[in-house]
Amino acid sequence: MINIWKEVKALEMKREVIESARTKNRAKAKELSKLKVASDSAEVRSHREEGKQLRADLKEVTSAINSCHDKLYPLALALPNWIHPDVPLGSKNKVLKEHQPSKEVEFYKISRSKNKEKLISTEHSLVHRGSCYLVDEAANLEQTLLEAGDEFLTKRGFTQMSCPDMVKPFALDALGQGYRDLNEAYFIETREKEMNLTGLSPLSFYAYYMMSVLETRDLPERCFAIGRSYNASLESTDFKGLHHHNQSSQVQYFCLFENSLQEEAALFCQFSNHLVDFYTQLGVPFRVVDTASENLLPSVYRRRAIEVWLASINEYREVAFLSSCSDFVSRRLMMKYPQDPKKAAVESRDRNFAYSLHGTVLNCNVLMDHLIHS
Repeated sequence: MINIWKEVKALEMKREVIESARTKNRAKAKELSKLKVASDSAEVRSHREEGKQLRADLKEVTSAINSCHDKLYPLALALPNWIHPDVPLGSKNKVLKEHQPSKEVEFYKISRSKNKEKLISTEHSLVHRGSCYLVDEAANLEQTLLEAGDEFLTKRGFTQMSCPDMVKPFALDALGQGYRDLNEAYFIETREKEMNLTGLSPLSFYAYYMMSVLETRDLPERCFAIGRSYNASLESTDFKGLHHHNQSSQVQYFCLFENSLQEEAALFCQFSNHLVDFYTQLGVPFRVVDTASENLLPSVYRRRAIEVWLASINEYREVAFLSSCSDFVSRRLMMKYPQDPKKAAVESRDRNFAYSLHGTVLNCNVLMDHLIHS
């Protein structure tokens, strides 16, 4: 990438030399015209040939620059975001705290008399072999948890949205995430073009705000949605448990705010506390972890997660998370706000790229796996 960039700079310098020579060539042409030099004279013919060659040289160097830019653009998109100083270096996530509830919350308890195997039905020939149906109390539990997430965020001033299930693949490139390589996304051929089946995803929010100029007075812009989320990497020919299901009901949230590290620190802390408060209210034992640098996606500045213990596999699994992307995504999707807070968005010419936060408040599959097998 550095070599291509150096080549671009060298070509741009060459273009400047050619454009300077063309300027002199045009000035000379005017001078010859004023002197009324014969058009068939050797001097005029030589001057015309020089101008013709300069135009050809300019066309060639411009084409070379464009070719370099075509190579440079995907390489630039692949560059990762910078990371916060507190991000643990390496591959081991850092446990910040563990929480044990002081009392049990009864609203989500599964009746002990129920056969838990009958709550999750998996043997159905007309659906994917790795899929399942939630039955009776399990279905009721899912709805109860989603309603709890809805109520929690609504009380804290988040605006609810309902999002489309498909977005254009360009959104994946903007996030700098190699979904195709990781096999995490589903791609569907539609009448228009190939689309990415995201269901509920951070991409849904980013697609909504793409190419927008927000009013400064509306920041921070906070919203959330409830829906079905899809992860192709979890697809399996056999049902391996709710925690490993490729589709899950989730509550996700999103925030755009001023381009400031101080604001980022304040909102990251506030949103982290929201997650802790939510799971504390649910009466669920959990731990809070900071994601290590090697586990961060390219777009992420820093990331924090809530994990619960799954007795079904004797492991901790992530049930919620919060990712801060600084202005990494907004620069790619052109999400801005006026530099001058006194100016309206339509009046502004000087604009800042907004910072963004996104995350999952609740992954029902993981939490239900914890609750059903506890």
